[in-house]
Amino acid sequence: MAEGFKVLGQGTLAVTEATLYTVPFASGASSSSRRMTQAVISSIIVCCVSGTSPWYSIRVKKSGDADSDEQIIFFEKSIDIKTTDILSLGIGLVAGDSIEASMKSGAVIHMNIFGTEST
Repeated sequence: MAEGFKVLGQGTLAVTEATLYTVPFASGASSSSRRMTQAVISSIIVCCVSGTSPWYSIRVKKSGDADSDEQIIFFEKSIDIKTTDILSLGIGLVAGDSIEASMKSGAVIHMNIFGTEST
């Protein structure tokens, strides 16, 4: 049952790619269980506070997969200082899948991930 729209993840990006959201497993569920949590990412809001020629990258990673270029949905996307990118997506994920992001050195960029989770 869907719990409604909510903040799924948020944080300040770093130069090293970091996980900002992972779809949780339902209580008592495992990767082989039919009772897995699902999530729909409705939007990602990216806000650049400062930096010189700032950019960010975002990756959507399936549970258990190693990093690969196919997972990248935004690669070194430039963003102006003191602006906000509103990314309307509609991405479906299942338990264990994650969203990872990074940014250019010297920038201050914040990210918020919104959507729904259901089991």
